[in-house]
This record gives sequence, C-alpha cells and structure tokens, in this order.
Amino acid sequence: MSETFHLLLSANKSFMEQSVVCMSSILRNNQGRNLHFHILHSEIENEILEQVKIWIQRESNLAEISFYFIHPDSYFFPVKPGDTISCETYFRILAAEQLPCELNKILYVDGDTICLGDLTELWETELDGYAAASREAPVPAYRKRNLGMKEQDFYFQAGVMLINLVWWRENDIAKRILNFIKLHPDILPRWDQDALNAILSGRVKKFHSKWNVWLDTLLPEQWEKENPIIVHYTGSQLFKPWFKNSISEFQSLYLEYRKDTPYYDREMKINKSSRLSFPFQLVPSNSRIVLYGAGQFGKAYYLQNMRCGFCKIVSWVDYNFGKVIYGEQVLPPAVLLNIDYDWILIAVSAKSMADNIKEELGGMGIPSDKILWNCPVLPMKVNKLETYEQWKQYILKIDRMVVCGLDKVTMACLMTFERHSLQKKVTKILIPVHLNELKEIMGIEMQALDEFQNSAQSVLLAVNDRFHAGWLTELYDRGCKEVYLLTNDCYLQIKCLAYPCYEELIQVNRQNIKQKEI
Repeated sequence: MSETFHLLLSANKSFMEQSVVCMSSILRNNQGRNLHFHILHSEIENEILEQVKIWIQRESNLAEISFYFIHPDSYFFPVKPGDTISCETYFRILAAEQLPCELNKILYVDGDTICLGDLTELWETELDGYAAASREAPVPAYRKRNLGMKEQDFYFQAGVMLINLVWWRENDIAKRILNFIKLHPDILPRWDQDALNAILSGRVKKFHSKWNVWLDTLLPEQWEKENPIIVHYTGSQLFKPWFKNSISEFQSLYLEYRKDTPYYDREMKINKSSRLSFPFQLVPSNSRIVLYGAGQFGKAYYLQNMRCGFCKIVSWVDYNFGKVIYGEQVLPPAVLLNIDYDWILIAVSAKSMADNIKEELGGMGIPSDKILWNCPVLPMKVNKLETYEQWKQYILKIDRMVVCGLDKVTMACLMTFERHSLQKKVTKILIPVHLNELKEIMGIEMQALDEFQNSAQSVLLAVNDRFHAGWLTELYDRGCKEVYLLTNDCYLQIKCLAYPCYEELIQVNRQNIKQKEI
C-alpha cells in the first residue's frame, strides 16, 4: 500500500470555501494517492464539517479528512485592528501538539493556495536534522537581526511548509514560539511567520520556489519559467480570486477548481472596501464610460469592470498613451472630442492629480458634470494639526508615537523633540524606501514602510502637504486607523522654533546619512 500524504490547513467559517477549493486542486492533481487532510479550525458548525466530509468521500475513495477544534482564547494570538489575517493563521504553530503522535511529518498549505501538480517530490523531501522545509523570502538584513536570526540563515515564507513533527515535539517548538510571540508582539509585522523564523532559524531546508509561487508578483509571461506546482494568491484583498471583481490575472485557476466543490453555485461577493475597488456607487450601471488613467487605479478599474460587466468602457485614455494593457490600447485624451460616452471616470488616487485632469478636460470644452472622480475611501480618522500649539498638545498627551517621513518636515519635528527632550517618545520613523544600511537617524530606529503593521501607537505624519494623500493610502493599506498630520502652517511654525541654524543642521544630517550609507 502506498504511503499516505498528510496535509494541514487552518480555517474558520469565513475561510472554509478557500480551504475546500485548495483541497479540490490537490485531489484532482494527485489522483491515485492516499491523502489525509487535517483541518485546524474554530467556530465552524458541525453541519459544514459534515458537508465537507461527504464531499471528500464523493471525490475520492483514497482521501480522508479530520477536524481539530481549537479555542482561540486558550492562546495569545495577537491580531491588531486592520490586520488582514485572523487568529486561525497562528494555528499551524500547534501542529505538533494537536495532530496524532504517530504522524512524523505533515505538509502545511495556506488556504489561499492552489495545487497544480503531483506533490510526491515535495512530500519525499529529506528532513533529517531540519525542523521544516520552505521557500526563501527576501527581507532586509535588519529584519533578521530584530528576530535574532543569523545573517547567513534564510528567512522563509510560511505559506507552504513541510514540517518535521518529530523534531518539533522533541524540541518543544510550539511552546517556544508561543513564548516568543508573548514576549515580542511588537516586532512581528508578519505575525506568526516572524516568530517561526526566529525560533527555527538555521533549521529550515530551502526548497524550490515552484512549491510556493506568489501570484501578486508573477507576470503571465513568467509562468513557464517558474513552472509552478503550488501557486499562492498573495497580495492585497483585491488580488484574492474569490471576489467577483478580483484583479488577479490568475483568477480563472481558482474558479476552475471551485467548480468541483459544494461552493460552485454560491454567489461571489464584490469587494467594495479596498481603496482600489471600482467606484460602483458613483457610476450608474450599464453606463458608457471613458476611463482616464492607465496607472495602478486605471488597471484595477478596468479589470474589475471586465470581470463584473458593470458598465461598458468605450475608450481608455491617458496622457501617456500608446501602450497596450490587457489587450486594450490606451489612446490620447484628444479622442474624447470624437466619441460618444455618458461619463469620464478619472482613475487616480491623488486629488491634486484629479484636479489637473479636470482642468485639462475643461479646457477641451468637456462639461464638468460629465466628469467623475472617486476619492478612495479611507475609513481612518485623520486629525489635522494646524498650529504649533495643537502639535505641542498632541505630543504632550501621548506616550509613544510613530513618525512618518524623511524630509525637512520630519527633521523639523525631530529637532523640536530633541530641544524639548521628547525624543524618547518616538518609537520609530517610517520611510517609503528600503533601508539598506541606514538604520537610524538622530538616535531613532527607522523602518521601511513595507514592514509596518499598525499597532495601538499614535502615528504622526510629518511630510510635505503634497505627499499626504499618498502616505495616507499607504498607511491605510497597512492597517492604520488614526493619523495626525501636519499642515504647512504648522510645519512653518515648528521650523522657526526648531533651531536658529535649521538649514545648517539639515545639511549635517544629510551628510551623516550619506556616511552611514557608505
């Protein structure tokens, strides 16, 4: 009798469909194999569990499924407001203690993965002396240092892991990871994945990227080169293929395997909460629209409309015309004078850019009531600091804060903090670029924006006015719920109070930054 492949997933009620679709893809591409699925879950009703059991039995007489209920309140699983994960993500930590003792290894897969081939090669990976096998994920060197990892050890992406359960039990891994999370909840921007890397550093075997191909960064033309066997729907919510208006170019894969599940006829939801969501509330259905903008928002709007058939895009225009996107040629705005349409939808995020486009269209004689622009909805509280006195009151009332920016506005704030001995209130400075070797400025730790996940700490946005919109959307995407931002008048007052030799100090700090980079 052939060896049984044991597979592990974590799920809750709202994520059961995705997990079943993942299992469907594994079943179809591993026919003739003995498969046993182990599902760690919370809050899933017995009726749903029974339905999945019946489905598994119908799909394959070589497959089994077991469910293990875990009560989240029994453990400390930190999930912050705005996080895109739930506490069930942490359940994989408990694999060794929850699964039967006779199991020596198990293949963990995230529920948002799809299997496209035979898993034998991955299952037979030798794990002697290793805690697990996984795919490497690039991270800045300081992230490794924060987690206590050695520089030569690779950081792995935990969405697909072949786990050595014997090694985990012998080394009490679950307890050690849970303790690490409890002691260091503020240095885990990637949640339990960071804790797994901290505890298993140097004990993870690297496998080929084909076992965990990230679809939000994969271009269709790279498919053959990657030759994926397991694909992973990473990225923001609109990259998730279970939304009707998904912008993933690989949504059809998910839908193909969804056909074989009990969820095949369930109505797919439209995601209206993402800042990249098509403005369904603004554009009447069945309208003939011109899409103005071929950047991130234009591409997202185009794909969503094509998937949902909400309205008819009669033309796609942009000042940077001539390129072909999704098979559609982007035309110059001048074509607007010769075509029929109901509305022009401006697909940009910044108000200043939208205003410039409106002015340009007005100059072409296009009525303003024909032009629509949707300011991306950001359900976060934004508090404007208009004067130095307001800024001072804000600083005095809070204990710890995160400062965003790295320009003259940020420097003026930091100098004023230093002057009033308030610098220790700043926990970190967020910057929009990778750090390389630049780790701190004026004695304060710096962190790339990509690594930021909002905590309960206050966030001060200290950048030039014209950058506010971009920063706010970036912070919202990372779970930030409340921001304090400086107006230009407030900045000028702070600048005057910072130091008499303000410009000279700016130059000194620039030189220090350059020296650290060298």
